[in-house]
Amino acid sequence: MLKSLKNRGTVSMVEIVITAVIFLVAAGAIIGTTSMLRPKAVQSSKEVECMYAAKNILSSLRFNVDASTWDSSTNPLYPGKYSKTIDGCTISYLIINDATTGARNVYLNATWPD
Repeated sequence: MLKSLKNRGTVSMVEIVITAVIFLVAAGAIIGTTSMLRPKAVQSSKEVECMYAAKNILSSLRFNVDASTWDSSTNPLYPGKYSKTIDGCTISYLIINDATTGARNVYLNATWPD
């Protein structure tokens, strides 16, 4: 009679506990991994936002290339140092005259908070 009870195909309480522990360990590892990735994604998003803001500044400067206002101090492409802060991103740029071609070079630097 004892032999027939063991072969019934039922699951013991020990097997249930071991299976639950395995699932909890796996779930903890998955949650831990995804929570570690979130701060990096937020920082990466801020970097991309700053780069798009810098790109927009360059595009607006390109739009202002005009022979009639080239030497005017009101022209946004007038040589000098400029700085703008957009959504916490500081975008600094330097515009200088190229002595050989007469063109203007723009050097841009974007920084964002960590």
